[in-house]
This record gives sequence, C-alpha cells and structure tokens, in this order.
Amino acid sequence: MWDKNKHKEAARSIFMSSMFWFANVAAAVATFFSVQPAYRFTIGWVQDFARHQYGPDWIEPVSWFWWLAVALILFFTARASIATLIVMGALAIAVRFI
Repeated sequence: MWDKNKHKEAARSIFMSSMFWFANVAAAVATFFSVQPAYRFTIGWVQDFARHQYGPDWIEPVSWFWWLAVALILFFTARASIATLIVMGALAIAVRFI
C-alpha cells in the first residue's frame, strides 16, 4: 500500500520546487539591487557605440534595450549561480553526513 520510493520522490520534488523558487526570488532581489549600478557603469559606452554605428536617433531605443539586456543577464547569471550553490551545498552536506 505504502510505496517508499514514491514518498522519496515526492519529498525530492518538493525540495527541488522550493529551491527553484528560492533561486528565482534571490536572483530577482540580486538583480533589483545590481541592475542600476551595472547599467550606469556601461551605458556611456553603449550610447557612444550606438551614436557612431547607427546615428543619434537610435540612442534612446538602444538604451532601453541595453537596460533590459543588463537586467536579464544579471538575473539569469544570479539564478544559475544560486542554483549551483544550493545543489553543491546540499551535495556537500549529504557527502559529509552519509
């Protein structure tokens, strides 16, 4: 009646789902605090590039695109890093105590 493997699989699924959401929320927080400094640090070069390559009419659209690109790059990099840290931390704990 009671299948031990199904119970383990359900527990693993809940853990992985929780870690997925934790990684997403932590990445969103990290992105919130880092997107503006990263954008301000790089926007001058991007605007100069847009002005020389495409003309002054393209500076504003390229600036909007660059802000979005910086935000997405930071979010997905943070999410991948946090997820890797969680998995490696869980593995280190499992190896130590098992």
